[in-house]
Formats: sequence, structure tokens, C-alpha cells
Amino acid sequence: MILSLFALALPASVEASMEADQSAQLRPFYGVSKAKADEILRENVQETVIRSVLQKQNSPLADEADQFVVVARALDLDPYLLPAITGVESTFAQFMIPGTYNPFGYGKGTIKFDSWGDGIAKVGYALRYRYIDRGARSLSDIGHMYAGGSDTWAPKVARLMGSFDKEEAKIMRYYELL
Repeated sequence: MILSLFALALPASVEASMEADQSAQLRPFYGVSKAKADEILRENVQETVIRSVLQKQNSPLADEADQFVVVARALDLDPYLLPAITGVESTFAQFMIPGTYNPFGYGKGTIKFDSWGDGIAKVGYALRYRYIDRGARSLSDIGHMYAGGSDTWAPKVARLMGSFDKEEAKIMRYYELL
């Protein structure tokens, strides 16, 4: 009887491990693999980058940063491609046909979308399935199809994508300091 009570009072089993140095890093998300945690961090950084750059440009698209990242991930696009196109086509949605939610100049800017998110999703879809999957392998290829043969469109989009990349590098340096 006494042994039974003693057995009930003891914990079933306990595991512990000690880690030190480089291996003793905190995981940012409990129960998530390092690869998944890195992916989540990368997407959070990309969203922060897009929001930051668009806010600096006084763009009404700044609140759509998450939508740009979600669409890019779903369609396997560079997350900075769509926002960069808005920079070239409408100065980040500042100069476009009012009420169209079309900062992309898509369909000469006359195609109307139901919301910013709708436009982001549909233009992203078009880039993936009407341009890239039909042979456009570079920004130049996309530009020739998207911007009616323009030789200046792709370098402008690339320059703006570079500004997003620079902002990302700055934010990543901050995260590395944490």
C-alpha cells in the first residue's frame, strides 16, 4: 500500500537536455521546424519591406503588403515584382484611373477590379499564367508582352525591385542584431 502511494506521487518520466553556445538558440515559433520558422520570418520581412517602401512613397497600397506576399507565394512570383510594377505604371497607385483599383496599368489601366486585393490577385495570376508560363523568362520578356514591346519598362521595374531588396537587407541586418 505504501509503495503504491509512493509510486503515484512520483512523476511518470522526465526528460531534460542541456544546450550551450550556438545550438542554444530560441525558436521563434513553438513546435515549428526551423525551415518553417525561417519561411515565416522571410514572409514577415517581405511584408514589412513592402509596407515600408510603399509608405515612403505615400502609396494607398501600403495596407495591402500582406496581399502582395500571399499572392507572390501562391503563384511563385518574386514578392517585389507586383509592387514594383505599380511604381512604374502608376507611381505606386497615385496616378491611375480613379475607382479602377488598377495601379498596374493592366489593360492600359482601364480594366476595373473590385478592390486592391482583387487587382493584386488577378494581375499576379495573369503574370504567372499568361506571361511566365507561356515563355516569358525574364523581366525583359515580360515587359515586351506586358508593356507593348517597351525596352524601358523592364529596367524601370528592375530598379524598383532593387529598392525593395535594399530595404530588405536593411531590415535583415536589424533582425540579425536581435
